Amino acid sequence: MIKRVSGRVWLSLATAVILVVIIYLSRHEIMQSWHLLGKVDMSIILWLIPLQFLSFYSMGASMFSYLRAQGRARHISAPDLARLSLEMNFVNHILPSAGVSGVSYIGWRLKFYGISPSKSAAAQLIRIVATFIAYVVILLVSVTAMLFDGSLNRLTVIVTIGLAILIFGVVAIVVYILEHNKNFENTAKKIINFVNKSIQIITFGHHKKGIKSSKSLAGFLNELQKDYCQVKSKKKMIIKPFFWGLVLNLSDIAMFYCVFLALGHPINPAPLVAAYGLAGASSIFMVTPGGAGAYELIMVAFLAAAGIDNQAGIAAIVLTRVLLMAGTIIGGYAFYQQAIVKRGKSDDTDANS
Repeated sequence: MIKRVSGRVWLSLATAVILVVIIYLSRHEIMQSWHLLGKVDMSIILWLIPLQFLSFYSMGASMFSYLRAQGRARHISAPDLARLSLEMNFVNHILPSAGVSGVSYIGWRLKFYGISPSKSAAAQLIRIVATFIAYVVILLVSVTAMLFDGSLNRLTVIVTIGLAILIFGVVAIVVYILEHNKNFENTAKKIINFVNKSIQIITFGHHKKGIKSSKSLAGFLNELQKDYCQVKSKKKMIIKPFFWGLVLNLSDIAMFYCVFLALGHPINPAPLVAAYGLAGASSIFMVTPGGAGAYELIMVAFLAAAGIDNQAGIAAIVLTRVLLMAGTIIGGYAFYQQAIVKRGKSDDTDANS
């Protein structure tokens, strides 16, 4: 009798295949970066290691600081926090799903620490909102600095206004939904109907069962609303997530700036801030892992329009992205794979019992 292959084995194989595909598709950028490494100041490039770890850590800290303010996740140690952050970053960067994979994955991981999916989702929503708002603050400071030194141009103003409107618009929509929805039963039904119709379209009508009950989703949304009301009454709970959001954005931008310095092309960091935000916002709509390809193109194009030397921009952005991809894989894959093998085993046991 042939033994059934478990879901965790399929997931491990799928992840390995995706990694191979990413490396293959990025082979030209990797070769270009390899040649560039011989032309850079390695003492500056090495700063990317602590900066990337700080970026990874701050993403997790933003979420866990909120959970701890609620009296949860206090039993999660600093090493575990760092590990979970590395895993989440790996999933977010490798799987092409606009961050949805990372949200789902960390929700699954946190259930082993006694944190419910709704609490995990609320913490991640707070993390995302706090990080977005922190970015807008950094962007406005950068634009103000450009205004004083005379380097501000029309494109930067347009992008700044556009990003600010987009970010605050998304936050306003989320707040409105949580503020005014008294009963999420109808909302849950609409979401379930949309998902079922999407499944039928994707499977060409072969999968007709779909999701029947909306009660679980309605309960989840109601729990999410309770967390929102708690934050609204205790606004101090968002201070630490906002601080870590600042650290996250600054460390990410600093990595790109370090590579410009290492290549011997110091630039005004203000346009880099705008380019980083524009590429990040655009990557939400990209199907490639981590927005690979289009992300670099958008950053380079904006920097060129802002007056940055085109060759220096291409070299710095491509080298940074390749090094960060390598750091993400090296830093997160082993922990991710170990979690899938160890925790996935218990899920398989539960499913078969």
